[in-house]
Amino acid sequence: MKIVHQDIEQKIDFDMFDFYCLTIENAHEFFKLTNQLYSQINGEEGDFVLSKNANILSIAKYCAFVYDYYGDFLNNKKTLNLVNNNVLDIIQNNDFLEDFSKLNAIILKINEKITNELHYAVNYKDDINAQDFVKLSTYKLQYCSNLLENICSFIQVVDKNIIIFINLYDFLSYDEINDLVKQLKYMQINALFINSHTKYKIDDIKDIIIDEDLCVI
Repeated sequence: MKIVHQDIEQKIDFDMFDFYCLTIENAHEFFKLTNQLYSQINGEEGDFVLSKNANILSIAKYCAFVYDYYGDFLNNKKTLNLVNNNVLDIIQNNDFLEDFSKLNAIILKINEKITNELHYAVNYKDDINAQDFVKLSTYKLQYCSNLLENICSFIQVVDKNIIIFINLYDFLSYDEINDLVKQLKYMQINALFINSHTKYKIDDIKDIIIDEDLCVI
């Protein structure tokens, strides 16, 4: 796979290197390019082009964009939908018929007790299915204080070919970035690290630098 942009002379070619670090030292250019990528990840048009074997691919389909490392970034709407879909697959691919029958019997008894106490008639759902169960359970990824562990959990859920990290070097140490690269290698996932300044060099990551004058180094 390759990522190209008309304002970046050097191609980001994942057939040559598994990991790239694009450092954009010009603040305005940094925002412009990362904002374009963010928009394209969300399905909008932009100037970044992802391709494989000369075929244009959807950036939104094949790439994940990680930029907010504060709060519970793991459990955004897209991620929760993926978690719920994974749970549904497990339920549908296993025999939970007896368990759901027992559950529905318990719920029916509870509702009978409740309706007997009401002074008016009500209707209620008397058959909980897999979708209802998932919604009721409110599954979330377990959030911890270790950012690297959270990122690894996120990567496993989103299941994309390329993960794009914005200024992650400012949040993880040299050793942690190396550990992340090892995990990405094991999962056969490519990564593009986009930074606003140079902090340190990682041996397994190919560096591309766009300086203040917009020259590619």
